[in-house]
Amino acid sequence: MQTRVTIALILLLAACATKRVAEQPGHYEMLDPDRFRLESSLDPLAVIIDIRSADDYREAHIERAVNMPDSASLIDYAATLPHRPPVYIYCDEIDRSITVAGILHRRGFTSLYILDGGLIRWRSMNLPLVNYLPSCCLTMRAIYLPTISNSRLTTVPFLNSWKLVISQV
Repeated sequence: MQTRVTIALILLLAACATKRVAEQPGHYEMLDPDRFRLESSLDPLAVIIDIRSADDYREAHIERAVNMPDSASLIDYAATLPHRPPVYIYCDEIDRSITVAGILHRRGFTSLYILDGGLIRWRSMNLPLVNYLPSCCLTMRAIYLPTISNSRLTTVPFLNSWKLVISQV
């Protein structure tokens, strides 16, 4: 009986230790999409970093976000910042964001925030994105925007017009 309790206690402590290492408390804070959007927009010195691929960034990103798809560009960019501003980090999910928060923390950044659920959750809440059009509007590198003409819905092609800012309603 005592052996079972000891083993259970050891397993419980090991699970807690593993979780503590994975979460790295104090290195970052997880923010839900609404809070991430609010807090990052209220601070003009805040830096928003999109760590997805350059193609994904061009397709859609959060306003004011800079794209740092690899650790080398991230480290170079972090070195150019004259102070240690609050940094808001996101990717499609959160695994890579946690890694990036650790890299920045080791370089002296202390105000680190991660988008909980990543851009997948952001999109599911229909929050605004720059350059974003639903996949139904993207066809063979042409963008079709719906227009109303003579009381009927038509589509108008806009080739290579990736500089549109569209907020989903």
